[in-house]
Amino acid sequence: MRTFNQLQPVEIFPVGRERALYDSLIFANVARMAKYGRISNSGRPDDGLFEVVSCPHGGHWRIALMVLRAATVGLGKQPRISHCDFATTKATPIQVDGEVMQPDANSHVVIDCVSHALTTVG
Repeated sequence: MRTFNQLQPVEIFPVGRERALYDSLIFANVARMAKYGRISNSGRPDDGLFEVVSCPHGGHWRIALMVLRAATVGLGKQPRISHCDFATTKATPIQVDGEVMQPDANSHVVIDCVSHALTTVG
């Protein structure tokens, strides 16, 4: 709860668009996170697409509702894309495959998903 209360919104500048302020922004190539969270009905790790789950800035209650929904009924259909790039406005912690990194302010972040780049089972 202490960490939850200290969350700060993240400001980014998507390429070709106006600045955006998010309380949570997730790019995922799986349909389920941490056993219980269903972020998508169709995500697969080898299809070359990732789901974009975003929670625009609006208060801690919105994040709590999103988490509750993901753990119960799921988040349903989410936008699916293969490429996204944006610039950070300040040093922003990001988590990539479990590892936390912190790009500097004004860093250009590129996220690509390549079809069949990993061999998957299941």
